[in-house]
Amino acid sequence: MGTTRIIPVVALGISLLWVSIAHATDGNTLLSKCSEEPGVDRGFCLGYVIGVTDANFSIGKTSRVCFPDNVTQGQLEKIVVKHLEDNPGTLHYDASVLVVTALELAFPC
Repeated sequence: MGTTRIIPVVALGISLLWVSIAHATDGNTLLSKCSEEPGVDRGFCLGYVIGVTDANFSIGKTSRVCFPDNVTQGQLEKIVVKHLEDNPGTLHYDASVLVVTALELAFPC
């Protein structure tokens, strides 16, 4: 197998591993990453929050959450982090469920 064939296979393996790690994230892991200094983990935190938000709410087109027109991505991240910190008894739940819950509580319709 030539080098040109190995590189795509390795890249695919790494991307599948990253997807499985993101899918298996619980509240403990998310809070840990969100509490880090700016860098890769903080980037994961913001990306995770925004990804879950986009996937679940299609901002502005849902009846479960009424986002203000000027809400920022950073604000959404802070709301989720505060919810995680204020509810340590729920950190064993899937992080995506906790993100949805935090935003539903912060922006009810």
